[in-house]
Amino acid sequence: MSLQETLLSVFEASGETYGSRRLSQAVTDLGVKIGRFKARRLMRELEIKAKCPKAKVWRKQVVDFAENSANGQCAMMPDTIWAGDITYIPTDEGWLYLAIVIDLFSRLIVGWSVSDTPDSRLCVQALRLAIYRRKPPADVIFHSDRGSQYSSQAFRNVLTEAKMVHSQSRAGKCTDNAVTERFFRSLKTEKLNRYRFKTREQALLCVAEYIEDFYNPRRLHSALGNRSPMQFEMDCLRI
Repeated sequence: MSLQETLLSVFEASGETYGSRRLSQAVTDLGVKIGRFKARRLMRELEIKAKCPKAKVWRKQVVDFAENSANGQCAMMPDTIWAGDITYIPTDEGWLYLAIVIDLFSRLIVGWSVSDTPDSRLCVQALRLAIYRRKPPADVIFHSDRGSQYSSQAFRNVLTEAKMVHSQSRAGKCTDNAVTERFFRSLKTEKLNRYRFKTREQALLCVAEYIEDFYNPRRLHSALGNRSPMQFEMDCLRI
């Protein structure tokens, strides 16, 4: 396979979302060393261009509840600070709501759930999946906005059972959830916005494919040294 064919194959595998920086890293990881500027030149020759996300303003109803325990802390190890949030996906059947739990150390999606109703059960299911998969130690901080789902007694009960510490954003500070919002932006720009979903089931399958087959194992992050969330965790645990 030629260099151009390799680069094009990696580009297509990324869902046409990788620019020259990530392409050069991904191709180099395959054993073919290539610099960013050469990757950019080959992209021009192949007439390919990464789909770039557009900025979006998010507005949420807020309910004061837990203190902001995270308060800008940096997660230094896996399973020390998790964050959760909800987004919505349009389908011809109506909205599909997605709740995620993300590990702020590696950007790994450790739990997620979908529903046709944005209630507390949606967030509880995502959290329970994260707890089942990770079996976290006591005192993991779970950070969220002040939405009613995360302030509900049902959600608080699960946190208490798992001996987790609840942290909620300061009023009006949407930047407190920047990592979760960035994930949703990537999900929609790199995957969901290409399709019109006839059913919620179609949207669910698309979300599952993005998270489990691409984002967690293969999606490169500049903040992680151009590694995927899974690779970043494995590399750090080897040290």
